[in-house]
Amino acid sequence: MEKPAAKSHALVWKDRYSVRNAEIDRQHRTIFGLLNKLYESLQDKESVAPVAEMLERLSEYAIVHFRSEESLMEANNFPELEAHRTEHNKFRHKVPQLKRDFEQTFGDMTIDVFVFLKDWWINHILTTDQKYVPYISGNSDQEG
Repeated sequence: MEKPAAKSHALVWKDRYSVRNAEIDRQHRTIFGLLNKLYESLQDKESVAPVAEMLERLSEYAIVHFRSEESLMEANNFPELEAHRTEHNKFRHKVPQLKRDFEQTFGDMTIDVFVFLKDWWINHILTTDQKYVPYISGNSDQEG
């Protein structure tokens, strides 16, 4: 009997994604995990419900993460907090729209939804989030 093929992960955590804060890095890893579960649901060509549920879970967790990140930036007087918050708010509004579009056009835009989310998170972490790293470097939650 053959073993089933191992599922591939769409996103793998790399050191370059670190913002040198243990809690925020943990949250980012959780987001990667949720994105990988979404990817698996899409690969398995499951019905709309599991994929929509993963989109909802990702959206809910993103809100929790954004609050943590914004609190950290505020506590450390990050000067670009409002611009960062604006980017978070755009994402908060985009995901429910993606979920609605996905539910209405299942099969037509599955990869588009995933690619948008994957690209958004990678770009956000590598570009936008890295801007606050110097401001939080003295934080006690810092990773080595």
